[in-house]
Amino acid sequence: INKQQAKADGRHTSYRSAIKIGMIAVIVYAAWRVVDELRHDRIDTATPASQADDGRGLEGRRPGYDIVKTYTRDADCYTQGLHYVRDRVFVESCGNYNVSRVRMMTLPENEYGKIRYSNSSKLADHHFAEGCDIIEQGESRFIYMLTWLEGAVYIYDENLSKVDEIDLPKSIMHQGWGLSRVPGQPGTAFVTDGSSFIYHIKLPSPRLTSDSPNMEVLLIRKIEATTPNGEKLQHINELEISSFCATGVTCLYSNIYMTPYIVLIETNTGKMIKHWDMSELVELENAYRKDRGIKPLVYDECLNGLAAIPPEEWKTQSNMNESSDLLLLTGKHWHTVYLVKLTAE
Repeated sequence: INKQQAKADGRHTSYRSAIKIGMIAVIVYAAWRVVDELRHDRIDTATPASQADDGRGLEGRRPGYDIVKTYTRDADCYTQGLHYVRDRVFVESCGNYNVSRVRMMTLPENEYGKIRYSNSSKLADHHFAEGCDIIEQGESRFIYMLTWLEGAVYIYDENLSKVDEIDLPKSIMHQGWGLSRVPGQPGTAFVTDGSSFIYHIKLPSPRLTSDSPNMEVLLIRKIEATTPNGEKLQHINELEISSFCATGVTCLYSNIYMTPYIVLIETNTGKMIKHWDMSELVELENAYRKDRGIKPLVYDECLNGLAAIPPEEWKTQSNMNESSDLLLLTGKHWHTVYLVKLTAE
């Protein structure tokens, strides 16, 4: 009887332990899901599901680009922003909490060569890096970088030494996504928050001394982006100035978050006037991974990293002329980077 009772007690203890372990596992999983949703499901936090577009209406391959060169790199960057600086040098911002950073990247001269990185500068652990660009302030140039939910805007010199940090008011936008300079308007930028809006804002100069005045970010105007059919163009993300449009007209490239689409938006009207399906690049990245036994891309490792290169900078490369627009494209945690020539087709 004592042995039977001991066995029964042992079974009950095991059951209770199993239940406790199960409950702990459920709690841990639930907590992980909350963090995962906050980190990855940016679409839902930026735009109500009823208004979401997710690139609908843009389906189908489109002509209009050629892959000029392919490069490789370490896949340790959750790429958020990418911007051309000079020669073969770009600035790249990498997201995620605790590991966000901004760094310089240099393209190799030979195709399939590996990209080099330098001057990496880490953000505070509680800041999630977003889009970046070079903004002129008087005679000086600074790199401005947004953060996702924190409202902080980091300001660096061109060597990536931090010179200031300013606030982007929630009264203007609740999230920071993409950022691009405004041609001919020093100290101003176009920014996005994942909705259908592009915000034209005035950015203060960095405070270089302790007695410098604390200037605020000012909203100049809001531009709502729409498809040719007049529908809202949701989830506008990274921004880059385009040379496709006529003189005097400002156009922006933008990737549509969580899709392989790049769109061209005319900022006076907000109309999308062209788009490209870059699904081929996603397939090439997955093929690269498969050949090397690397796991395929997961859902949030999408196309992201869009840098427009002024045509005159590359006109001698690959028989390109000054009417060609060049983009450097990659994705979040991608091993491959592509130099793509856009055409007017």
